[in-house]
Amino acid sequence: MKDYPVLKYKLRTENAYHPVRGTKGSSGLDVFSPIDIIVPARQDALIPTDLSFDIPFGWDLAVYNKSGIATKKKLFKGAELIDTDYVGNCHIHFFNHSDVDVEIKKGDKIGQLVMREVWMGELQQVDEIVKDTERGEGAFGSTDKQKEVEFKPVDDEDFGHAGCWKCGKSIEFTRDDIEQYSALIPYIICPECNAKIDVSNEYMEYLKSRDVVIEEQKKFLENHKKAQKEHEEKFKA
Repeated sequence: MKDYPVLKYKLRTENAYHPVRGTKGSSGLDVFSPIDIIVPARQDALIPTDLSFDIPFGWDLAVYNKSGIATKKKLFKGAELIDTDYVGNCHIHFFNHSDVDVEIKKGDKIGQLVMREVWMGELQQVDEIVKDTERGEGAFGSTDKQKEVEFKPVDDEDFGHAGCWKCGKSIEFTRDDIEQYSALIPYIICPECNAKIDVSNEYMEYLKSRDVVIEEQKKFLENHKKAQKEHEEKFKA
C-alpha cells in the first residue's frame, strides 16, 4: 500500500467544520460552510471554510464541485488551486448561473478537496522544441477532428485500409466488414475500440480503381448525399 503524507489542518473559528471523507474510497474531502450566506443571481461569492491546511511540499489541494451544489443550486466553482505555501483561510469561489438568489446555510456541504501530487521541478528555456508528436502544434479542438484516413487500393480479397479516428489503429478490411447506417453510408467497426469509421472515401476510391460502372457510383453518391442531408436536418430540428 502506498505511504501517503499526512494532511494537517486547523479549525480557524468555533464555527468551522472538520473536513471528512464521504466514504473510505472517496478521493475528496467534503468541506462545509461555517456561515449563512446568499449568492446573488448571476453573480459570484467567496464562501470561507474557516480551515487552514499544512500541505506537504510536492502536493496541492484542488477544489471540486459537489454534484448536488451544481445540479440543484446551479452554483459552479471558480478558482480551484490551493498551493503548498498557502496557510490562510481556504475559500470556495462560486458563480451563480441561475436567475434567483441561492441561499447557503451553515453546515451545508460546499465543495470537496482533493490532494494531488504535483511536479515541482525546474524550468529550462530552449531555442527549439524538437519533440516529434502526432498532434504537433494542433491547438483547441484539434484532437476532436477525425484523422485523415489513408486508402491504399489492394486486391478484392483485402479491399482497403483505414485508420481509426478514435484510437489511431490501422485497420485492413474487406467488403464483408462494411456495414451501413443513415441511408447507406458505409462504415466499419474498429476491432480495438469499437468506434464507427466512415469509409465513404475508401469505397469511392475502390469503385474508381476498379472502373466500376458509372451507375453504381452515382447510386452511392446519391445515397451518401441523402444521408448527409438527413443528418443535418436532424440536428437543425
